[in-house]
Amino acid sequence: MQTQATTQNMLRRRTMSMPAWRDVVSTGMDVRAVQRFTEVLKATTTTTKTTIATTTTLTKTKKPPSKRALQIKRVQVKKNRKAGAKKAAVAAKKKGIGLFAPVNLSADLAAICGGKKMPRTEAIKKLWGYIKKHKLNAGRVISPDAALKKVLPVAKVDMLKMAGMVSKHMSK
Repeated sequence: MQTQATTQNMLRRRTMSMPAWRDVVSTGMDVRAVQRFTEVLKATTTTTKTTIATTTTLTKTKKPPSKRALQIKRVQVKKNRKAGAKKAAVAAKKKGIGLFAPVNLSADLAAICGGKKMPRTEAIKKLWGYIKKHKLNAGRVISPDAALKKVLPVAKVDMLKMAGMVSKHMSK
């Protein structure tokens, strides 16, 4: 037979309520009786415990973004658009399509540019290189020399009108 102290420790481990524990200790029950008593106690406590599940939903009102946040977003969209355009331009240049498609140059323009077939952009770059190398421009006005007069048949031409004259010497 166990002592009353070990019975008390055992009852404490079983997590009995204080009044029930006092009843068991005062009656001096043996270990089997204590086990039966705790089983009965557990059965009664589990049936009496009921939990009600409550769900609470919080609706949070969203405040509109600040002017600064909107400005940052606009700047980001603009950057993305520029980056997309740059990627598209590089892809078109690599494939040789659109603006970067090679065109046939006339003999007069080919003598200045250094090739019979090249993209329109490259031909204009080489033409401007020739104009600057020979110092034929004074601001917006271009004064063609003898070789350039075959392409631009005027004494002086505005740089914006030059494109129209040069395009006559390019064909697909």
